[in-house]
Amino acid sequence: MLKVVVFRYLFWFVLVVVFITGATRISIFGLGYLLACFYLLLFGTAMLSKPARARLAIWDCLILYNVTVIISKNMLSLLSCVFVQQMQSSFCWVIQLFSLVCTVKGYYDPKSMSRDQDCALPVEEAGIIWDSICFFFLLLQRRVFLSYYFLHVTADLQASALQASRGFALFKASILKSMSFHRQAEKKSLVQLKRQMERIRAKQEKYHQERLPSDPTEGAEDDRTEPGGKKAPSRQQTRWWRPCPSPCRPRLHH
Repeated sequence: MLKVVVFRYLFWFVLVVVFITGATRISIFGLGYLLACFYLLLFGTAMLSKPARARLAIWDCLILYNVTVIISKNMLSLLSCVFVQQMQSSFCWVIQLFSLVCTVKGYYDPKSMSRDQDCALPVEEAGIIWDSICFFFLLLQRRVFLSYYFLHVTADLQASALQASRGFALFKASILKSMSFHRQAEKKSLVQLKRQMERIRAKQEKYHQERLPSDPTEGAEDDRTEPGGKKAPSRQQTRWWRPCPSPCRPRLHH
């Protein structure tokens, strides 16, 4: 259980130490720590899943920055002891930007020198203690990266990422399946609707054909009209008074 805690969660504890190191003193050096911390917090899980060479390259850059900050602070603190009065009068922005502090005890009294000046000198230490603590934990985490047990952590993270991607793939496949099912149902409903429309159309055509007259001449004769707008009499009405072509014989009723 202790190995799991150390190898899995030590990385996030080291990031907390990096954040405290950058937040203890307001300077340009602390800004670099904060940027590195936020970057690793954002892409830390992806970095742990990368190959060992890529992971160590990023971590070595952070260690190199930490060593550069420690050396720069020591050099600038010695220069601030020598040129503190000149810098306080003409280059106050340099003191505030790099948070320069003279590490030699008893060299000058910052409170007495800041009494008649607008540029206040930092009274606290230069923050090298937190830089040293951060350096220790960065080296410890690098050793963890090179250990054999950390390979199990990397494999576990890769398996979790693969499982999450498979779950997303299954979810996407289920969505596509439901969409295809709905499309097929809509297609079937459209086919049934077309068949019903064709049946209704066929019934209507059959009904209209039954309503048409069997002899088209009858309808034409009935529709003939005279120029005055009156309907012309039919053929039977015009011939009822004509005599028979041959002598009509009276019918005998028995």
